Amino acid sequence: MNSSPTPPTPPAAPGSATWETRDLAIEHNVSLLADSVNFLREVTPDDAEVHREEFLTGTHDEPPFTYRRPQADLEVLSAQIDLLPVDEVGDPTLASLLRRKVREMRVQVEMLRTRGTSIFRDLSVELHGDVSDRLRAFAQHVVDDLEVPEPPQETVGAEEVRESAEALFERYRRIDPRVRVHTEVRRDFTGVALLGERLLISSAVRVPPHRLEVLVQHELGTHLATQVNAVGQPLRTLRTGLTSYDETHEGLAVLGELAAGDLSPFRLRELAVRVLTVHRMLEGATFREAFTAMTEVGVHPAAAYNTCVHVFRSGGLTKDAGYLRGALNLLDHVRAGHPIDLLLLGRFHLEDLPAVTDLHHRGLLALVRARPDWMEISGWQERVRAAAQADDLSTVVSSPPHEAD
Repeated sequence: MNSSPTPPTPPAAPGSATWETRDLAIEHNVSLLADSVNFLREVTPDDAEVHREEFLTGTHDEPPFTYRRPQADLEVLSAQIDLLPVDEVGDPTLASLLRRKVREMRVQVEMLRTRGTSIFRDLSVELHGDVSDRLRAFAQHVVDDLEVPEPPQETVGAEEVRESAEALFERYRRIDPRVRVHTEVRRDFTGVALLGERLLISSAVRVPPHRLEVLVQHELGTHLATQVNAVGQPLRTLRTGLTSYDETHEGLAVLGELAAGDLSPFRLRELAVRVLTVHRMLEGATFREAFTAMTEVGVHPAAAYNTCVHVFRSGGLTKDAGYLRGALNLLDHVRAGHPIDLLLLGRFHLEDLPAVTDLHHRGLLALVRARPDWMEISGWQERVRAAAQADDLSTVVSSPPHEAD
């Protein structure tokens, strides 16, 4: 008598299973320690704005940046990491995620010890990756071949960015008051970036009105929807961020621009230029040489300076290549027929999606409560699938009435 195959076990209801108390206690301690260090703040110069004008006028080829002292005692921090008993975690999936996170924390401590040296740059490659031949070739193609309209003259400043962001934050606080993001306008910062629960805005930032809408609704909206979902999870590392989470979630924000029909030629070129600048830094180019290479292809000097600050800080940080790499990897994921919905459960890298999916299917994670606005736009899935199937992403970008600068 032939027996019928056993049907697969259906996924458990979200949040229906319970964690072992000790596993959660260890996981919470990993999260607390990771959250005690603002790594990007520690490796970013205090005085980038101070040196902007003198660099742009040719006074310095290599701006003499200064950095704040690390807030934590690095020896104590290293000892605290070593004392985290992640090998005692009983759930094998969680144990694997935490071991990777602890390894990342150790690399970050070593990077803080070696700021301003080639060791920092090498560790950055270990943490954030380098520039593959495929990624560099696509970035070069975008810069060489994509027609980018002239940037508009009209721009808005830091206060307008802050007001728009605060309005968005308030919307997500109504979903969950534990979302405590706030804005800071700072003279010692370049660009706009969401770091943990703080949105840092350069006092010198200038953004075209259309770009402001895209920045707030798609980029910040994606990060905030993820944060709302993460604060409802039993695992706090989904809120503070698992290993290398930013590459995937910056890529997801780019996908949001594409899904809404707002990924412009300017924006795609901006991401490509970051990749090429990281590549030049790794190949030994100086700050001035990388800056000149950008301005020669039409990048505004102020934007070129900001990109160089991000890429050359502390000896060389490869993180900025991850925006485009993250978007392309997600398109590969979609092309293979996989959904992206579970990426909104918290802050984690695409590589960790199978592990997070396993926890979700076992009922150990809560459901997705919030989605970014672009997931409510009619036809967004079709646009993402079309981009995933396209031979060349640069052929599916759109030109809004006003390009960004």
